[in-house]
Formats: sequence, structure tokens, C-alpha cells
Amino acid sequence: MSVSIVVERKFRAMGCEAVVVVAADRDEMATSLLDVAERRIAHLERCWTRFDDMSDVSAINRSEGRPVMVDPSTIELVRSMMSAAALTNGACQPAYASSPNIGLSTLLSTRLDEERCLVQVEPGVRLDPGSVGKGLAADMVVDRLLQAGASGALVSVGGDIRVAGVGPHHGFWSIGVTDPFGGHERSGRILVQDGGVSTSGLDVIAEIGGPQNVSVDPKLGRPLSERSDGLVSVNVVAGTAAEAEAWSTAILVEGNSALEASIRRGCLVRTVDSDGKVVATDAWSQIFQESDVVHV
Repeated sequence: MSVSIVVERKFRAMGCEAVVVVAADRDEMATSLLDVAERRIAHLERCWTRFDDMSDVSAINRSEGRPVMVDPSTIELVRSMMSAAALTNGACQPAYASSPNIGLSTLLSTRLDEERCLVQVEPGVRLDPGSVGKGLAADMVVDRLLQAGASGALVSVGGDIRVAGVGPHHGFWSIGVTDPFGGHERSGRILVQDGGVSTSGLDVIAEIGGPQNVSVDPKLGRPLSERSDGLVSVNVVAGTAAEAEAWSTAILVEGNSALEASIRRGCLVRTVDSDGKVVATDAWSQIFQESDVVHV
């Protein structure tokens, strides 16, 4: 299976590089869809950034328990953040607290009124969408592109990647996997048809999307130093980019317990420790090609 037109655009968004690749039947449609994607990502950034007092997230963070009217996309963002925290038992927690007495249960008590587009968090809760927000943005934009007529699409926001539809590699999307010890050098590629891909690491560079954010231990509230289990990089393929990001962060933070939980959820996982030892699930191995056998 192949597509006739594949176009790509790179631009800055959400504090990182965004990459959009669109497959379509006609050149003018493909180019128009790139514009759709860039406008959509810009809109999501305006709603979700913590660094603009006019954004939805900033309004929520200063609400101190009062309901806040938000864009419909922000309802989906908060739901995704709560899901990530609940799914990983707080190992991926895209929020922080103004008091040490505020825990995971307080975040999960956030109330959403979809009909009136209202979000109400408990006093002291501060949302920080971070990489979960980037993954969700990739998910939402790919969905929008397919609805608008794309045959297939890849969207990467800071290395959180979502693909769907017909890809240019015999129907699949070919995504580079970077060696955490080799800068931009690839250790291989994975072939994905529909799903999300995320990498979390102590200092990892993703081939698509530029530098990753340094992962933060939600229990300590500071960047992760080398883990006791030695993990320095975690790659995850899941149903969505937001879920892949949640699990890659959780595995880096919690190690084996989160790894086992992610596998039960159907994730494909690859980890690299500080000695360069690679451990991958059988399902990951089936879609991975070593760098010396990559076919493009």
C-alpha cells in the first residue's frame, strides 16, 4: 500500500520542535492540511501553556477551587492528565502542589463539567501539562488531519509522536530510535501503523522532534538522577501518544513495577540501562529493525 503525496513541515511550538507529516492523494490537499495542523497546535498551546496569564491552564492554577470556563480542548487535556496519574499510580503526575499535604487523590478529585466547559480543581493544585500535553496535542492533531481528509499523518511534538492512517513505508510509519549514548546516532527504527510513541530518559535526544524534556520524579519534584535500577532511556509504543508518554515516564521513575503494569496494558517497551544493556518486550522486537538492517 502506498500514497502518492507525502509532505512535511517543522516549526517551533510548545517550547520545542513540532513535526507534521501528511500523506494525501493530492498535493494541494496535503499542503492545506499542514496549515490545519500548525493552526491547531498553536491554538492548543495558547490554551495549555503555563507561561501566559491568559491561558486556560494559568486561569485554573490561580482559581483556588473556583470553577473555570475553558476551551473544550482543555477539558480533554485535564481528563488526559488525570488518566495518566491514575493509570500509573502517580508515577506520571502532570501536576504539582502548593503544599506537601496535597497528593494524588486531590488531583483525581478534579471536577469536569463538559456541557458547560468548566474545570474545578482543589485549592493548591497546580496543573503542569508538560509532555502529557505534548502527547495529547499530537493525538488530537492526527485525529483532526484524518477527519479533514488525510490518508495518513504523523505528528511529533517534542518527540512525543502519534501516527495513524496509511504511512509511506508500505503502509507503515518508520520512526527512528536513537542511541542514548550516541547523540543523534540511530540504533534502529520501528515500524508503526497506528499508535503513539514516546521516549523518556535522563538526557535523551529523539530523532523526530528534537531534544526531549528531562524527566522529573513527581515524588521528589526535581529532575531524575540516575535510577537505582540503572535505567537511562525508555521507549514505549501505546495506543496514543499521551498514554505512551505516561508509561515511558512511569517506567523511568518506578522501574520494573511500572514496566510490568505497562505490558499488562498492551504497551510495547524497550529500556536501556547505564551499562548499555537493552531489554525489550517480544512485541517491541517484532517491530524493531537494527540500524544495520534498516530499509527506507
